[in-house]
Amino acid sequence: MLEKIAKWLTRKPKLVAMMAVLMLIPAAIGYISTRINYDILSYLPEDLESSHGEKLLEEPFKMAATSMLVVESMPAGYTNSLLNDIKAIDGVSNAIWISNLMGIQIPTDMIPANFRDMFFAGDATMMIIQYSHPGASDETMEAIEQVRRACNEKCFLAGFSVVIKDTRDLMDSELPIFVGLAVLLALVAMMVTLESTVLPFIFLASIGLAVIYRNGSTLKGLTTAAGIWATAGIGLAIGAGMYPIGIATTIIIILMQTIMHKFNIGNDALATRDINITMNDTPELRNAFLAELKRMDVSVIGSHITHNNDGTVNYGLTIKFSREIKFEEILAFMDSHPGIRNIAM
Repeated sequence: MLEKIAKWLTRKPKLVAMMAVLMLIPAAIGYISTRINYDILSYLPEDLESSHGEKLLEEPFKMAATSMLVVESMPAGYTNSLLNDIKAIDGVSNAIWISNLMGIQIPTDMIPANFRDMFFAGDATMMIIQYSHPGASDETMEAIEQVRRACNEKCFLAGFSVVIKDTRDLMDSELPIFVGLAVLLALVAMMVTLESTVLPFIFLASIGLAVIYRNGSTLKGLTTAAGIWATAGIGLAIGAGMYPIGIATTIIIILMQTIMHKFNIGNDALATRDINITMNDTPELRNAFLAELKRMDVSVIGSHITHNNDGTVNYGLTIKFSREIKFEEILAFMDSHPGIRNIAM
C-alpha cells in the first residue's frame, strides 16, 4: 500500500508542488494574524502585588506607561519646544518638565533645590513622558517611535516601555538574519556531504514548508524541530524503498516521545497546547480560572487577551502541562462556573 502511494506521488510532482503552494495561503494568514505578546507583566498571576499595582497605575492614574527623556547639552528653549512637540503626539497623555512649574527664563541656580535635583544633573535635564495606553500596547510603541523622531542625537529615551520597544525591534531585525545564516550553513553542509546538488534545496524547502504550516509562523520547542527533521528523514527512507529502516525509526521515535512525556525528561517534555477561553470579565472568575490552572500544574507561556463589548473576555493561551488533562475535568470546571462561555483546545 505504501509503495503504491509513493509511486503515485512520484508521478504527480506538479500536483504535489501545487498543493504545497496552496497550503501556504492559510499559513500566511496565520502569520499575519499572529501577534507576539511582549508584555512581561501579562504573564504574571493577577493576584500578585505587582499586577495589582500595575492595574492601579493604568486606572485611575494613567501612569502604567511612563518613560524618561534625558536631554544633554541643549538650551532650555530647545527642551521646552521639544516638550510641546511631544505633548502633541498621538498616544502621549502628558509630558512633564520644569517649564510646567516655572518659566524657563529663570537661571538654573535660582530654581529651588528640590526641583533642580529632580530635573537637572550637570548639563543634562530630564523630562517625564506619560502615555495614554498600556506599556506594551501597539499605540504606546508607535508613540515611542514618534517621540524618538522628534528628538535629536542629544536626547536619550529610557523606561520599561522603551525596553519592550527595543526588544521587539531587535527581534524583528535580527531574527531573519540568524534564520538565514542557519539555512545557509545547513545548505553548505548538505552540498558538501550529498552527491546531488538539487537534493539539498528540495530537502530544505520541504522542511521550510513544514515549519511555515506549523501554527502559521510559530515553532515551539526543540522536540518539534527534531520531530520535523525525523519525519522528513522517515519520508525519504520510505520513498527510497527502505521500509525496514523507516518503520524501525518510526517505532523508536514513538517510544522516545512516549517515555519523555511520561517521565517529564527535560523541559520540552511538557506538552504544549493552544487553548481559547471565553468567560465573563469578573475578578472572581479570573481568580478561579488561575487557581484551576495552578491545580492542574499548568504553565502559561503565551497569551493574547481581547475584551468584548458584551462584558466577556477572550483568553488565547499557549500552555504547558506535565500531565494529561481529562475531558471530565474541563466539564466539571465549566459546570461549577457558569460564567465560562466556551473552552476550545
